Amino acid sequence: MTIYAQEATLGRERLEHCLIETNHRMKNSLQMIAAMLDIQTDEDARTLSAEGVARLHDYLRTMGALHDLLTQNARERKDPDRLSARDLLDRLVPLMRNLAAGRSIRYQARDVITTPRRGMALAVIAQELISNALKHGRGGVQVTLNRMGETALLEVCSDGPGFPPDFTTRKASRTGLELIEQLTRWDLRGVIRYENRPMTGACVVIEFPTDIEN
Repeated sequence: MTIYAQEATLGRERLEHCLIETNHRMKNSLQMIAAMLDIQTDEDARTLSAEGVARLHDYLRTMGALHDLLTQNARERKDPDRLSARDLLDRLVPLMRNLAAGRSIRYQARDVITTPRRGMALAVIAQELISNALKHGRGGVQVTLNRMGETALLEVCSDGPGFPPDFTTRKASRTGLELIEQLTRWDLRGVIRYENRPMTGACVVIEFPTDIEN
């Protein structure tokens, strides 16, 4: 086989792989959108409120940022099965700042390598937690992504009244916590904690393994 024929074969193989990955990711995106619609309509008594429509719009923007990152990775011929969570936050946080009405969103992140599927879940979780912090908290929002050995920690904190003593996710309707709980448990294989800060405010911590096995 000539060099040109080998390059053509490799080109076709890369194209086929790209098409398969694109189809897979689009199916995952559509499944997630369908799940979001189910949750929103369940919360709003089988109707979708203006707030619910706005939330879905934010989800679509978040997914758009994720797919832009995946497209960039494909152009740079990076491993299609690996995704930088820090790169994802680099794209997500500026989008959220545009909706923050002048309130600050600060973040710092150590890099965590994950899969596109988990990256999508992590992006939606971060977007939802930041939105809740802006809506229910006061002052700025602090987003932190750390890594401790084989475990990653996403923390979203804000000032404000904090969680009440009798707080449960069942009582916190219309806050997207059901979606956050599902994505954390099933997509990230992680756990979620709701904590009050020592002085004032609340902090939500998502803890999940850093291994990239599906």
